[in-house]
Formats: sequence, C-alpha cells, structure tokens
Amino acid sequence: MTTPRTDPVSPASAFATALLGEFARAGVTDIVVCPGSRSQALALAAARFERAGLLRLHVRIDERAAGFLALGLARESLGVQLRAVQLRSSVAKNSIILSFTARRDWARPRWRR
Repeated sequence: MTTPRTDPVSPASAFATALLGEFARAGVTDIVVCPGSRSQALALAAARFERAGLLRLHVRIDERAAGFLALGLARESLGVQLRAVQLRSSVAKNSIILSFTARRDWARPRWRR
C-alpha cells in the first residue's frame, strides 16, 4: 500500500499522512473528520487517502454527531478497531458521553439490541 504524497511537505501534513498511513495499515477503513483550522492537515490528508481508495471519509460539522457516527460505523462492523484523534479540549466531554453510550450498548447481548 502506498500512502499519498503531501505537496508541499509541512510538518503537520507529513505527520497527518504518516498517522493515516498507520491507521490504514492497521485495518482502519473509515475516518470521520470535523474540519476546522486545527485539523486542516488531517482533513486534507484524509481527502487524499479517500481519493487514493485507502480510506472512506465522512465529514461532519458537529463533533458530537461525528462521534456517534464513528460509534455506529464501529458497531456495524464488529471486530474493527475504532481510533479517535481529538484536537479540541471541548471534544473530551462528548467523548465521555460517547464512551458511556458505547459501553452500555455493547454490554447487552446482540439478540436484545
């Protein structure tokens, strides 16, 4: 698998490309991005990975909605790892809600869902 090139190479672009390359090698198939000034390099790298056919990109403006989308994607493909990259401190409160929801939901037997 070849990772897409980053032109021009800034430290943030190089890191985002390397990070997504490792995610793809680890078996991650989907990435959910909330675009913003802090995540620009990650969002652009994710778009390059989608164009190369290495990842499926889902864009959401609301961080909480993005978290629940990622949870739903992981739930539908049981056994697939879910990784989260957070770039804002306000995302932490949404992640706590998300993790409690995931734990409660996955604790129930599948036939009861």
